[in-house]
Amino acid sequence: MRDVKQRLNPKAFKQSSKSDELSGDIRVISEEIQSYKQRVTSSIIEIGKRLKHVKENDLTRGRWLEWLASLQIEARQAQRFMQAFEQFGNTSASTHLESGKIIEMLTLPPEVDRAEFIAKKHTVPSTGEEKAVAEMTTRELREVVKERRKAAGLVRDKAPSHPKQDSKRESTTIGSGTDYADEIQEFIEAAKRLHPDIKWAVFNCRVTIRQAILISTLPDHQQKVLGEIIMRAYEKFDVRFYHIFRAISKSYKIETIEQAMRLLEKLASNVFIIGSVVSTARMETSILEMMADDSTTEQTFREQLDEFRSRVEEATSNWRKHYEEEAGRFRNMFGSLTQNPRSDNPYKVLGLPEGSPFEEVTARYRSLMQVVHPDKGGSDYLFQSVKAAYDEIRAANKMAV
Repeated sequence: MRDVKQRLNPKAFKQSSKSDELSGDIRVISEEIQSYKQRVTSSIIEIGKRLKHVKENDLTRGRWLEWLASLQIEARQAQRFMQAFEQFGNTSASTHLESGKIIEMLTLPPEVDRAEFIAKKHTVPSTGEEKAVAEMTTRELREVVKERRKAAGLVRDKAPSHPKQDSKRESTTIGSGTDYADEIQEFIEAAKRLHPDIKWAVFNCRVTIRQAILISTLPDHQQKVLGEIIMRAYEKFDVRFYHIFRAISKSYKIETIEQAMRLLEKLASNVFIIGSVVSTARMETSILEMMADDSTTEQTFREQLDEFRSRVEEATSNWRKHYEEEAGRFRNMFGSLTQNPRSDNPYKVLGLPEGSPFEEVTARYRSLMQVVHPDKGGSDYLFQSVKAAYDEIRAANKMAV
């Protein structure tokens, strides 16, 4: 086959053979790799430009997430691509940088001029060296960006963490020699900075000691917001505490956070209905990731929540429509059941001729349960009637056997 291709197009074969050969010079290889990395950066910006165009003009007709899924692009990834275009699309200085550095610079304070930041030299905190962005490693750039965010008041120092106790120590009872003196002292200091609502939450076991210590690092007005969230007693608060904490530390309004929590609860309570149409797990993951992501603005988060809520409402509406159609079909087939479900004749309840084979009774019972079961949106009254009728026939069948 190789010989045939060579005879048919010897010129192209000769060119492709040469292109497959790699240089033995490490400097040449390094330059080639850098060139390919730059192409990735250009691609990200161009993809972001097109994603932004599609979203702003609603070219997907409300099917934004489905369209992204068809491209195998996550919502969070798409958001970063669009941010890359918005922040660096008009900055020619960014085209020679690798994509990882572009992503790191997305969280720079809004007032920082991107072109100027790329051109200037900065002090790397860990080494004290003066370097331009192009000369830094990705880790060094992350340090510099973090310092800029701290200077702008966007980052607060984390509360000291404690190593997790092993299972043996966790099970130790009070008075057996366990020493929590350091943690108690730390909490005593943290309590001086806690808002009264948070102190109440600690006293009433709504938050843990470690959570309270972390909350104490927030300004008083943000602690008050978190206290109001705690008072609402949302489901899975403890599991979602970190994400709520991160959202509040980014100065999200309480209305935005409550909107997110209500949507999360709706996804959990209607998982059977909504989950049959859309991925509830993917929605929940996206919501929590955006709450904890420094680069997600409140406006972007609210827009995403609105889109999710719209999809949930559409899914619920479609399911209800489907259920009504099935219920109508059911009434047409088994009118006697809906008109008089508690008939004295169990066969009549199931819509079968009296004395029908037990195998036919079982098949009819299973098909009815797909419609009348409460978990499937049916009626508890009809469910109990069908079950009672089936149990009566089954008992009689056992006695006959």
